[in-house]
Amino acid sequence: MNFHTLRSLIKKGQISPVYYFFGKEKYLAEILSEEIIKNKISYEERDYSVFKFELEETGWEEIVNILSTSSFFSKSKVVIVKTNFSSRKKRGETYKDIVLLKNYLISPSQSSYLVVIDEERKEELFKIFSSSPHCTIFFLYPLKPDEIQSLIEERIIERGKKISPSAMAILLEEAQEDLSLSLNDLEKILTYIGDKDRIDREDIENLVTYSGRFRIDSLIKAMDERDKFLAFRILKDILENFEPVFIVGTIASVYCRRYNNLLGEEYQTRERRNINEGEKEKLLYAFDKRMKRNEFILKIIFDTDIKIKSNPFNKGIVEEMIAKIIEGEGSLGNEGV
Repeated sequence: MNFHTLRSLIKKGQISPVYYFFGKEKYLAEILSEEIIKNKISYEERDYSVFKFELEETGWEEIVNILSTSSFFSKSKVVIVKTNFSSRKKRGETYKDIVLLKNYLISPSQSSYLVVIDEERKEELFKIFSSSPHCTIFFLYPLKPDEIQSLIEERIIERGKKISPSAMAILLEEAQEDLSLSLNDLEKILTYIGDKDRIDREDIENLVTYSGRFRIDSLIKAMDERDKFLAFRILKDILENFEPVFIVGTIASVYCRRYNNLLGEEYQTRERRNINEGEKEKLLYAFDKRMKRNEFILKIIFDTDIKIKSNPFNKGIVEEMIAKIIEGEGSLGNEGV
C-alpha cells in the first residue's frame, strides 16, 4: 500500500483502531495522523480528545489507560505516541508496561485510535504491533517526485487554486530537500495570494517569508518535536535574514501566548461540573505537565533575552537557547498551537 492509497482510505473513514508508522519521513505520519483526527474529532473537541506523548517520558500504563477510558467530551479520541529515545533514559525503563500494551492490542477500544510513530523501527515494538490483526503497519518511505507533486496539487485544489508549471518546479525542488518545509511554505503562499486563483513563480519569489526563509513557526514546531537537526537547519536560514534579538523576541511571544492559553484552559477545567472527579484529575494532571514544561522554556527564553540585549548580534546565544529547550526535561504534550 502506498501513501496516497492509505491517506485516501483514512479520508473515506476506513480507519484502523491502531496504526504503527515507522521510517524517517516523519512528516508523512503527521499528514496521516491529521487525517485521522479530522475524520474522528471535531475542531472544537481537539483540546480534550487528542493526546500526544513521547514514549521516553510516558509509560504504556498511562497511554493504555487513556485509550481505554471513555471520553466525556466526544465520541472518539486519538492518541499519538512518538518513540523518541534519548541517552538520558534506558530503553528498558520505558517498556516496563509492555504487557499492558499487548493486552490492549488484543481487543482495542472501538472509540479510541492509537497512532505510534517509530522513526527507528525498534524491533520489540515492531513485533508487538505486527502481531496484532487490528493494527495497520506502514513504512514512511521517501515519496517519489510524482507522489510529491500529487500531494502539492491536492493541497492547491482543496483551496480552489491552480499553479503554474514554473511555480510548481520551485516547490518540487524544495520538496526534494524537505517535504515538510515545502508544504508549510505552500500554506503561506496560498494565504499570500489571497483571492488570486493561481500561484505564479512571481508570487513565490516576492513572498518575504519564502525568499527570506523566515520560518520561526517551523522552528518552534521542530523544537516542540525535539528534532534538533531540523531545528538548527531552520535556524541557520532564519539567522541569515534576521537579527538574533528579533528571533528571541518572536519565540518568547509564542510561548507567552501558550502559557496564557494554558492558564485559561486549566481554570475552565477546574470550573467544569459536567465531568467526574477522576476525569477532571487526569486532565489537570496533563495540564500540570504542560505548564511545567512551558515554565521551563520561558525561563530559558527570559535568561536568553537578558544576554541578547547586551550582545544583540551574537548568534551563538540563540543557538544555545534552542539547544537547551530541545534537550530540556518535560513534555509540551497536547498544545494545539
